Amino acid sequence: PVADVMGCPPGVPTMWGTYVHVEKVEASRDRAAKLGGNVLMPLLEIPKIGRIATVADPTGAVISLFQSQM
Repeated sequence: PVADVMGCPPGVPTMWGTYVHVEKVEASRDRAAKLGGNVLMPLLEIPKIGRIATVADPTGAVISLFQSQM
């Protein structure tokens, strides 16, 4: 998919979401936090699709990390 519309979980601002495909979502999320980022959504499992974590950098810019199940 190129785009999707869905509600935001609590604590995540309304926005257009940008996703980056990563090999291991937990490792990427933990690295973002170690480098000063804020974890907004620790981990969301989407059956048959993959796993997502949402983080913000120290200035508040938000990005989601996506690990595919494929």
